[in-house]
Amino acid sequence: MSITKQRIAQQFTQASQSYDKQAKVQQQLYQPLLDLLRPYQQHFSHILEIGCGSGGFSAYLRQQLTADQWTFNDLCPQNLPLLQQKIEKTDRTFFCFGDAENIAFPHHYQLITAASSLQWFNDIPQFLQRCAALLDPQGYLLFNVFTPQNLTEIRQLTGIGLNYPSLNQWHQWLSKQFDLIAEQQLQIPLYFDHPIAVLKHLKQTGVNATSTGKGWSKQKYQNFIQQYQQQFSHLQGQVRLTYTPLLFLARKKSNQ
Repeated sequence: MSITKQRIAQQFTQASQSYDKQAKVQQQLYQPLLDLLRPYQQHFSHILEIGCGSGGFSAYLRQQLTADQWTFNDLCPQNLPLLQQKIEKTDRTFFCFGDAENIAFPHHYQLITAASSLQWFNDIPQFLQRCAALLDPQGYLLFNVFTPQNLTEIRQLTGIGLNYPSLNQWHQWLSKQFDLIAEQQLQIPLYFDHPIAVLKHLKQTGVNATSTGKGWSKQKYQNFIQQYQQQFSHLQGQVRLTYTPLLFLARKKSNQ
């Protein structure tokens, strides 16, 4: 499913106040991402974070890494007040709002990182090429995305979901400009008391940009609840929703 950037911005702006509370999986990925990077480098001349959102990963980066300069990018300028609550503004800190696939970034970077955001991009190969152009020689790209099995419960019942690239596809894309240094694939199940809570969770994290549940008739809504309980119930009466993240650390090739 292709989602417009305007719609993505609208959904994440609406979810901005609830995102930090609901985005448990995204927050669980902060440490594993940094664990991939830690053996190689912890201080950088300039770090760019793509799709920083409300600043959860941004604040974590500032605690775990050091840099001479920081740039934080997001699609939604409405997130600035939330970012300013988490990130102290200094003369070494820059905020850059707009679509990272086409806005002009004014610097070069030693590390570009993106947590749970690249799955919304329209042309990932082109963006990876752009990252390579923005990186210093031997610069690092650290990010996570999700596998085609992500949120499989929703896809099985509704047929709705993003078109997540496969692991092999990521390998192919990255190999053109980057050497793959490390990767990790995880499976993180969440459990909810009721399917309605699943839909609420998706809405409050902005993931509902795929419109799960919107415009449904009462009968379709009831069928969804019944089928979800029948197919994805847990032993304790809860229902499951499964995230399948992919984490990558890549380094710009010396010939780029």
